[in-house]
Amino acid sequence: MAGAALRKPQVILTSDASGSRGCGAYTSTGEWFQLALMEDWNGVHITVKELLPIVLGVAMWGPRWKGLTAQCRCDNAAVVAIINSGRSRMDRAMHLMRCLSFFLARWEVSLVCTHIRGVDNGAADALSRNDLPSFQRLVPDAAREPCNFPAQLLQCVVSSTPDWTDRLDQTVQSLFVSGLATSTHQTYSSGQRRYLRFCEAMSVQALPTREEVLCRFVAQLAQDGLKHRTIRMYMAGIRHLHIEKGLGDPFLPSLCRLQYVLRGVKWTQAVEGGNCRQRLPITPSLLRAIKGIWDRDSDDPDLAMLWAACCLAFFGFMRAGELTVPSDQGYDPTIHLSLGDISVDNPADPGVLGVRLKASKIDPFQKGISLLIGRVASDICPVAAMLAYLLVRGHQSGPLFLFRDGRFLTRQRLVVAVRDALRLAGVDASLYAGHSFRIGAATTAAARGVEDSVIMTLGRWRSLATWTT
Repeated sequence: MAGAALRKPQVILTSDASGSRGCGAYTSTGEWFQLALMEDWNGVHITVKELLPIVLGVAMWGPRWKGLTAQCRCDNAAVVAIINSGRSRMDRAMHLMRCLSFFLARWEVSLVCTHIRGVDNGAADALSRNDLPSFQRLVPDAAREPCNFPAQLLQCVVSSTPDWTDRLDQTVQSLFVSGLATSTHQTYSSGQRRYLRFCEAMSVQALPTREEVLCRFVAQLAQDGLKHRTIRMYMAGIRHLHIEKGLGDPFLPSLCRLQYVLRGVKWTQAVEGGNCRQRLPITPSLLRAIKGIWDRDSDDPDLAMLWAACCLAFFGFMRAGELTVPSDQGYDPTIHLSLGDISVDNPADPGVLGVRLKASKIDPFQKGISLLIGRVASDICPVAAMLAYLLVRGHQSGPLFLFRDGRFLTRQRLVVAVRDALRLAGVDASLYAGHSFRIGAATTAAARGVEDSVIMTLGRWRSLATWTT
């Protein structure tokens, strides 16, 4: 709080308290309040009483001071020291300081406290003694009526049994629980219960966990027939339990052995089930192979559309669902790409393509994400491909990617077209899917020395494990 002394205050609060009557404060803008002290405050230390009107003033007027620097003037030297240092040996004073810190942070107010002589603090002294005529005489420009406190706020600040921290902790817990979808919370809870039963049966400590215990738990789940996806959700549930208990993230640093065990479960189940869903990356060489096939009929607008979609998917690290629609009846203009979501930096000579994603996997509240894709000196340039498609598309309403007969580009139609082209190019197309473009973009970037953190940013991955496993 003392750092605010480096800046000129934009609002001034002057306060005072009397030993038995009350307290009050007024601002340089003419607002004021007066409060009679509660009976159970009669024995409270005068320093705490002097601190109270400052906290109440910031609580009440803080919303109007958002982003400003405030100065409070007080004739109690101990209060000045407490506010500027943020420390006190008195429990009740520290309760008030926690409240003050919360209000200052909530409204981004910088505060510094300065000492004034008692003889210079007559107006605030008059408020503390409920001498309103003297106050109005000393501050003639003050408002005619006092400001009133919300009862709940007043009770929270002046409670004789301070529970501000407890109430905040309850709010924190409520927000923590709300951070998970109901279905995810149910799955996590199921995994947590199963993990605790496992640890009890094995007579091992459950929390904090250890890598060897987690590996054994994974092995047990796999033996019990649980799918890899469910096991990973259970691991996420154990991580969530650790964080909830204040034990930190058990997966930092990375538990390498556990990751290999999980990967082993995934591949073992895929091989045994005969449904290995390995997806290979579509690399620049395969893009050229696809383009070579489609260039045989270069006048077909549908092929121009498909080629533009492929380039956008690859160079934009995009999920197939971000550029396609579920069905011909499933287009939603508030979610799916449309013509208006595409822009260029220079219409005369476009060098950068802008793509506005209105919704995506990591944007559940649909705030929107903007992608910038640059022109490349190559035969697989995404900007050139999109411009060529837009020339033949026209201004028809609907999703961005349309066949000439009006059908929408769905994931299935994109995958079928890509696989047909790969087969004609002599490639086994069975292991390529809509996600292969995104995988290919990450693989290509990594092979060319792009750092993992940059790849995560480009692909909008939340964690390294998401795209490396």
